Amino acid sequence: MLFIYLAMIDDDTQRSKFEYIYHTYYGMMYRVAYELTKDQRLAEDAVHETMVNIIEDIDTIRMDNPKELKSYLYVVTKSKTIDFIRRWEKRKTSLYPADEVPEINNFDSPDEIALTKITLQKALQALNELPEKYRITLVMKIKGYKLKDIACLTNTSEANVKNRIHRARKYIFSKLK
Repeated sequence: MLFIYLAMIDDDTQRSKFEYIYHTYYGMMYRVAYELTKDQRLAEDAVHETMVNIIEDIDTIRMDNPKELKSYLYVVTKSKTIDFIRRWEKRKTSLYPADEVPEINNFDSPDEIALTKITLQKALQALNELPEKYRITLVMKIKGYKLKDIACLTNTSEANVKNRIHRARKYIFSKLK
């Protein structure tokens, strides 16, 4: 995982700063997150979000006082974990009470089901035909990555990411018509 984080950082001094934080304080940060979540996977996800936040703020983090640094990381981890738990709980709660779940029938006939499968197959085929730089960018956007993160991971500008997404969508829609 460290490799992925380091790929998000451009400057060598920032990389070494982050590596030190990661190797020295990851265990403490994980324990803080685990105490709050009581779940190994959720704790790892919360620490991941904290690490991404640290990367964003790496220039403002002071390294001259280890006690201050540890306190800062503790507070940031705890805060990010609490935010993560809140978002997680919102996802888990249902929009409808159990006995009021509306019945959803999206298809009226087997013909519509067949057409939907054909359309899906065409879309997947069009996605596979895309040049790699467009496919990767579009898939990352579909998976929920922010434009800034996609730009960082693909070593391009946000404007270029938007352009690639637009071209990929346009290509796929043209294949579906």
